[in-house]
Amino acid sequence: MKWGRFAGFLLICGVLFSALNPLQGYIGSRRWKTFYQLPPNSLDIIYVGNSHNYSAINPQVIDDILNINSYIIGIPGDTVVVTYYEIKEALKTQSPRAFMVETYVLDLLSDQLTQHGYYYRFLDAAPFSVDKIPLIIELSYPDNLKDIFPALRTRVEWENPSFYLNKLKNLVTKRNTPAVDETKGEIILTEVISSTDYKETIERSFSDFKQVPAENREYLEKTLELLQQHDVIPIFATTPILQVPDLSREIYAPMDKEMLAKRYELEIINFSQQDFTQLHFFDFNHLNAFGSIIVSTEMAAEFSEKLSLPADPQALQYYRSYYFDGFDITQSGSEARLTLYPSDPRAPLLYSWKIKKGNTIFLETEYQPDNAVTFPTTEVGTYKIQVQIWNPEGDFVLEGKFTHVVGE
Repeated sequence: MKWGRFAGFLLICGVLFSALNPLQGYIGSRRWKTFYQLPPNSLDIIYVGNSHNYSAINPQVIDDILNINSYIIGIPGDTVVVTYYEIKEALKTQSPRAFMVETYVLDLLSDQLTQHGYYYRFLDAAPFSVDKIPLIIELSYPDNLKDIFPALRTRVEWENPSFYLNKLKNLVTKRNTPAVDETKGEIILTEVISSTDYKETIERSFSDFKQVPAENREYLEKTLELLQQHDVIPIFATTPILQVPDLSREIYAPMDKEMLAKRYELEIINFSQQDFTQLHFFDFNHLNAFGSIIVSTEMAAEFSEKLSLPADPQALQYYRSYYFDGFDITQSGSEARLTLYPSDPRAPLLYSWKIKKGNTIFLETEYQPDNAVTFPTTEVGTYKIQVQIWNPEGDFVLEGKFTHVVGE
């Protein structure tokens, strides 16, 4: 009888760990799923961090300038605790020259973020391993321990059994492999923050932040020790934000980056918010494509110096031709005009414009050298302006999207 109960227990555990999990909706990070399919020891630099990292860094730009191979790992809401285990996991198959850590992970509180469940995207992306047990205990024990099983944390849609039957069929026939991410982990945002949101953000003021917990310092030291053991150079970078969002106030405890640099002799690349304008932000704490191209290009220049990597001067000049200082939208009668201001007015850039209101396209152009567009606004409502910018000396295309509201 006892052996029967024990066998039943093992069967239930086996089902929870394996059989039922693939039948749930896929939550594992596609970024991580793709990482596991990369050839061993094929990366020169790995970037790790949360959305501040993968919306600001474009590895394809950096790789083109430095002739290297790099990749972004990380999940939304990444903290220094999760980052440590992500680096440990990455080092099983890769031996990069450097790890770049976006410093926002040092400022977030893991105990507050656990309730959002972001770290499941890391846990669920790969087969269970013993190395993940400490992370599970750190973030889930004891109250949320059952949630490490996707089968227990995901609501079963009994009213739609065909979903699970199709998943089971694909699993049996080996056709259930999630799609591979064709990027290198980046998510480049194209929307430009509206003037209303931008103004509200820069005018807001907040009370003091929380104190940095000992856990964050402990895991920073563990991360540095881990990288040292593998002879990997740690580089930290701070990407610009306009303001810490309201939802993050309870989970945000910023470390003193200057103190960290001195105490641990760290390389910290700092991109000041003062050097970026409304044009460069997607929202109050993420860069968009206009900001990302600056950060990525200048990051390549920093890597070239700090890691003694030769930079292609023509590629560096090419990507710098995509820098813009700002924009404006003016309304005159029944017409509006959007103008972009390139940092180098002599850059040989071409612009393709599209103006939409709802599903109606009011204007669409081929690539042409005019950095401004005038469009009719005879109707009240919201107009969407999309621009694609291309320097024909290469194949990179920069995209931006703007919103213009016309009232009564």
